[in-house]
Amino acid sequence: MTPDSVTKFRVGSQAIAAAVTAEQLPALAAANGMAIVVKARDTNTGSIWIGHSKATAEAHHFSLAPGASIHILVDNLSDVWVDVEVNGEVVEWIVEVGYGAV
Repeated sequence: MTPDSVTKFRVGSQAIAAAVTAEQLPALAAANGMAIVVKARDTNTGSIWIGHSKATAEAHHFSLAPGASIHILVDNLSDVWVDVEVNGEVVEWIVEVGYGAV
């Protein structure tokens, strides 16, 4: 089955203030059947770690090097938590949203 057409998307970024203190990404619902993309900013100097909770991000099980990205099928961007190796590093994201979403 082909997913419904998605005509809008939202992009953003978030600086993670302190290393070893994971932060949750903002609430933004993804369109049904669509992935979000989470990317470590190209200019970061260290790894970022992502997880499905504060604890899993801080456990450093899944890392992204600067410039690397991952597609994740989740209902909401806020399902993703991010920790950083270097204070102030930035994670970027893109979310496909349903037609009519703000």
